[in-house]
Amino acid sequence: MSITSAYTFPTRSPFEAYVEYAGRDTLHGEFYAFHQTDLSVGLHFPELFDRFDLTLEASEWQNGWYTDYVWLDGMTVNGYVLGNWGAGWRTFSNAVGAQSEMASLSWPLQSGDALYVRLRTLQNQNYLGESYHRADMATLEYSQPRNGYTRGLELDAGRDSFDSNFVRLAAFVRFDGGDPYRFEPSEDNDEQNGHGADDDDETAGLGLERFVDLGVSGGRLGLDLGGFTAAEEAAPLQYRDSISPHLGLGVRRAVTENADLGVRAELDDFHGAMVALRVLADGPPLQIRMGAIPGWQAITVDRAAGTVRVPAGITLDLGATAKAWCADRAAEDAAHASRSGVLVSLGGDVAVSGPPPPGGW
Repeated sequence: MSITSAYTFPTRSPFEAYVEYAGRDTLHGEFYAFHQTDLSVGLHFPELFDRFDLTLEASEWQNGWYTDYVWLDGMTVNGYVLGNWGAGWRTFSNAVGAQSEMASLSWPLQSGDALYVRLRTLQNQNYLGESYHRADMATLEYSQPRNGYTRGLELDAGRDSFDSNFVRLAAFVRFDGGDPYRFEPSEDNDEQNGHGADDDDETAGLGLERFVDLGVSGGRLGLDLGGFTAAEEAAPLQYRDSISPHLGLGVRRAVTENADLGVRAELDDFHGAMVALRVLADGPPLQIRMGAIPGWQAITVDRAAGTVRVPAGITLDLGATAKAWCADRAAEDAAHASRSGVLVSLGGDVAVSGPPPPGGW
């Protein structure tokens, strides 16, 4: 859950300041008490000097994000983390917090083509056995809007959180109804490209836009089998090539200046590892019922009878409580036995006992 706020400053060059405060979970079941929090702040200048589009953003999230103790693979598909881009730049299931910063700048050229530059940086925490370096990535994109689509090239280069350099060059085609004159002032469009009032009325009459998303991603993945035997632990890293095509079909129409509403169907990885069909279709009117939602306070424990009464609508999940208790007990017992400071992590539940080492955890 999250709280998001934004304010637009109506200056000569208007800009927006936004902030989002989120919690991966709630603390002690209280909806207003966020647990394992994330904070993101940013500034967006859509018409800087009447030409440039500039965004500045910084985020910080605590440990536990993008992993989960119930779904042991976390929020992933085929080992790729879903969510913040930075969560993929760490050892899989290493539930550490991180800080990231981003700056992006785009501007149109006289030809109608566009340039886009983005800089990203990320620093993972190092308190769960890994030694992460600061990761940096620079992206340069050149796009050419054409009649009905946009084509372009994208170059990524940088250094990852394991201190390895990388370079990637990609070509793309977006069927986004690209317009070679979309960057020209609107008062000139009617005369220069024939997009006059008749075309606008025709588009408004239809109100719908059909779109197709086509794409493919590929890479060479290293697979560490790990395991519970010495032979499995000593097994060399295995590699496999992965190619995942993507197809999306849908229709949409604008409901505001910045929002669309429509129907979309998507298919990914046709080999069957992940086939997802997501369709938002029209249906009966949405009915909303207002009422109190019972919380953990409604659970009653009768110690004399040895019973627990759980009202309808409440589901107990003791996994987090049990793990936290085990982590606390394990840390205390290990610190007592070793006569030193101890840090214990059980799938994201972290407990410490005793003095920390000189350099910190």
